[in-house]
Amino acid sequence: MVSPAPQVTGTIGRCRSSLPGSSPAHPSDYDLVAAHPKVLCGFSDITALSNALYARTGLVGYSGPHYSAFGMKHGFTLAGFRACVMTDDPIDLEPAPALRITAH
Repeated sequence: MVSPAPQVTGTIGRCRSSLPGSSPAHPSDYDLVAAHPKVLCGFSDITALSNALYARTGLVGYSGPHYSAFGMKHGFTLAGFRACVMTDDPIDLEPAPALRITAH
């Protein structure tokens, strides 16, 4: 999960709650995590890991998509993830077209 390699810039969780023994692994060396902070993104099972990393290292994780969400039909997830985590540009948030509500 944690790599001191500079080319590794983050970790994205995967949905595995249906697998036996599916609790996410916790790092054994929190000092290593603190010395080489990376983006951590996920939800559900990843929440415990994110909270442990924050409590022990101050690393802030993101509640966001797991890797399989990036292949979804409309691509909103990938575009939004890139905008939030891979650039320093301001982000314009808009509802997805299928969720827009119009007043009559």
